[in-house]
Amino acid sequence: RDFNKLDERIEGLYLAVLSRRPTLVELQRTLKYFAGLKEDGTPEQLGFEDLFYALVSTTEFATNH
Repeated sequence: RDFNKLDERIEGLYLAVLSRRPTLVELQRTLKYFAGLKEDGTPEQLGFEDLFYALVSTTEFATNH
């Protein structure tokens, strides 16, 4: 999968859940996570489910939404 497209999907999830784009550090960390999933043969969809759960579990989500 094209990482540029992956960047856009990650950004879209951040916008949908937190109403902001990921910071550079957050984006780099998330891309690294997805690269690890790819190496393990884990479906990308499971990574997005995990990311969604992580974002809605944040204090930022709980206090701002």
